[in-house]
This record gives sequence, structure tokens and C-alpha cells, in this order.
Amino acid sequence: MMRNIRVVFAVLSLSVVLVAGVADELQAQEKRQGWIKRLRYRRELRRELQGEIQLSGAFALYPMAVKWAEEFRKIHPKVRIDISAGGAGKGITDALAKVVDLGMVSRDIYPQELYRRLRALEIGCQGQSVLDLGTGTGVLPRNLAPYGARFVGIDLSAEQIRQAELLSRSSGGNIRYLTGSAEEISFPDTVFDAVTACQCFFYFDHTRLAPKLFRILKPEGKLAIIYMAWLPFEDKIAGASEQLVLRYHPDWTGGGEIRHPIEVDSCYKRFFTCENECVFDVSVPFTRESWAGRIRACRGIGASLSPEQVLRDIAPEQFSILHYCAVTVLKKRSFVHFSSEP
Repeated sequence: MMRNIRVVFAVLSLSVVLVAGVADELQAQEKRQGWIKRLRYRRELRRELQGEIQLSGAFALYPMAVKWAEEFRKIHPKVRIDISAGGAGKGITDALAKVVDLGMVSRDIYPQELYRRLRALEIGCQGQSVLDLGTGTGVLPRNLAPYGARFVGIDLSAEQIRQAELLSRSSGGNIRYLTGSAEEISFPDTVFDAVTACQCFFYFDHTRLAPKLFRILKPEGKLAIIYMAWLPFEDKIAGASEQLVLRYHPDWTGGGEIRHPIEVDSCYKRFFTCENECVFDVSVPFTRESWAGRIRACRGIGASLSPEQVLRDIAPEQFSILHYCAVTVLKKRSFVHFSSEP
């Protein structure tokens, strides 16, 4: 009896070993087949993936896109990648127009300290109705609207407005965008609590604009003029970058900034009083690639400087650039006599 039991146990043990061995072998075969399938797939990709990919967008992302293209083509050498940079708004505009496959969009450029200061000056506060002139891609409205202000952004560029609308979908604010010039704005009288103009105020026809802003602002309404620039005489990287730009573009006139209040055209004195002027420093973080893009985005320079020329011996991988912000707030006068319609 005991002998029979031993035989049965031996048979069962052998069966378990055989089953386990078969299972291990099957699992090993599945792994081998998986690796073979993946290898074949990769080979097929290398052999079959070909054509062209077109990208466009912000200068700040151009160096990173070039690096990505280089790595991608190591895997897919038959794919041609065409990259173009044209400043803020180009990426989404070209993608929406279906002229490129991918659009590159860079981050907002203004630090949170600027928005905090504006709110402290009662610009973009809860319940206000605000008009943003030269809104571009809607940077100012998108950052202030979540605090409860209702914004209307206006810009000459229909392409910029299209990008602003797309970027504002997730901002959580009440923003409406219009295409048109600041001088041709047509709103009812006394509808806005504030008007903002960031980095664009100097390009307007002030003799036409000033009386229009007076009309559309509510009593005691405010006009906030905002400007930001880096400080090349105090920041070594900014200074070295400007010297590099001047080496290739000696006629460039966009550098040499120092701190100063905003100069307001004298025609505004008839319609407004100066309520507040402030100038303050901010430190703006950059990577080497994003700073290269920022330099190449300077007016009049464009893409004529290669990333290598911009990056060489100027900056570490990550750093901050010293900027100054200037904000001037004008308050609407209580009464102005119009001898004729503006």
C-alpha cells in the first residue's frame, strides 16, 4: 500500500514539474515572440516612415524644435522636417490654417509680480470692465480675468486674435476679443472701468486715441500703460547678448535700456491726470534655449542669428535676467470741453 502511494506521489510530482517546465517554456516563447514583433515593428518604421513634417511658431522654442528634429531623424532618417519661427502667434495661426503639421507656442512673458502690482493699482479687479489695447495673444486678459474682471481685447492682427481666443478657452475668465485698430474703436460712452496698453502704447496715434479713451471710460476711469525691458548695463547675460546682436546687426536700435518712467504724450493731459507712476525690478527665469529665442525675437533681427551664435559662451543652462517694469496710471478728468467731435 505504501509503495503504491509513493508511486502516485512520484507521478504527481513529475507531472507538476513537467507542467511548470512547459509553462516556463511557453512564457519564454511569448517573450521571444514579443521581442521579435517589436524588432520587426521598429525595422518597419525605419524602413517605411518617410515624408515631411512642418513646424512653425515662437522663436523661443526654435532651438528646442531643432534639437528634437535632429533626434527624430536619427530614428527616421527618411523624414524631412521643416521648422520656421516667426514670433508669438505664428504657431497656432499656421496650425489652424493647416499650413503646418505642428505649432509651437511659448509661455507668457510677464511675471506674476506685474499682475499683483496692477491689481494693487485697481486695474483688473473684481467686477471691472477692462479694454486691453494691442492685446496680441491675450496675455494680459488671460492673467487678470480669473480675478473677476471682464475683458475685451483688441488687436490689429486677426491671426493674433485667433490665437488669443484659442489660448483663452482654459483661462477661466470672461474675455471677448475683437480685431481692429485702437484708434478706430467704437464703443458706447462710459462703458469701461479701465483701459490697459502693454508694450504697445508708443505705436498709437495719440491725438486720435486720447479723446476716444476719455469717452469710453467711466467717471474716474483709469488708463494703465505698461512697459517691461531687460537691463543690459546691470545684467551680464543681457549685456553680452546685446553686444552679440550688434555685432551682426549694427543698425539695431532696440537695446541700451535703463530704468525710466513711461513718457506719455502731452495730448493726454487734457483728458487725464497722472494718478500713479512706478518703476520696479523683476527677475525673469530663462533656459538657454528660451533666451536664444527671446534674443532672436527682437524687432528687426528675426531668424537671421542661428541658435549656435546666440548661445555660444553667453549663458549657462538655466538663469534669470534682470528686467524693469514701468507702470503709469492715468485717471480720467471729471470734465473736458470738446470744441468739435474727435
